[in-house]
Amino acid sequence: MPDRVRCGERSSWVRQIGSLTITVGFVVVIGASVSSSEKFRVEFVCSGNTCRSPMAAHLLGAALDEAGLGETVSVGSSGTVAEPGAGMDPRAAEVLGITGERGSHAARRTDPGELAAADLIVCMGARHLAQVEQGLPTQRRATVLLMSSFDPAAADGADIADPFHGDLGRYQETRSALAAALPGLLARIRAGLAAGR
Repeated sequence: MPDRVRCGERSSWVRQIGSLTITVGFVVVIGASVSSSEKFRVEFVCSGNTCRSPMAAHLLGAALDEAGLGETVSVGSSGTVAEPGAGMDPRAAEVLGITGERGSHAARRTDPGELAAADLIVCMGARHLAQVEQGLPTQRRATVLLMSSFDPAAADGADIADPFHGDLGRYQETRSALAAALPGLLARIRAGLAAGR
């Protein structure tokens, strides 16, 4: 039998018994394997996908590169009420030190079908977590958690504050809250990679 087959793939199994050759053809319909070359997927979710979730994605991306994991982990973000195509809020970009790259972010509306293929979905608030859980199919590989759950100093169930209507100081506070959760999130990602997901 082949070592690795995927859902929907046609394959066959051949066995020689004396002068008799038995060939069995089949199509795999369940038990699709995960290729070792497939990246571990992390998706951040907030409301508008212009502040918290892209900030988190930027910070995690930098931390993954520094840890030598940038090639094995894919990071994305979306918003439950995002206006598709909107750029990152200039204040968010400023506290991250992003200048020319700001235009590369385009807000995406959260799509349950896309999220279901992620390994880890990290929500900025309890409302986002509830909306994501409600929209995801029962059969999925994604684990859904709050960003604050990775910060041992954060209160249980705490939201990462939305800085959208605030001044630059609010954005700096949000950046600090996200950064405080990064070590725990990195540890969770490492554990997922070590376990083969």
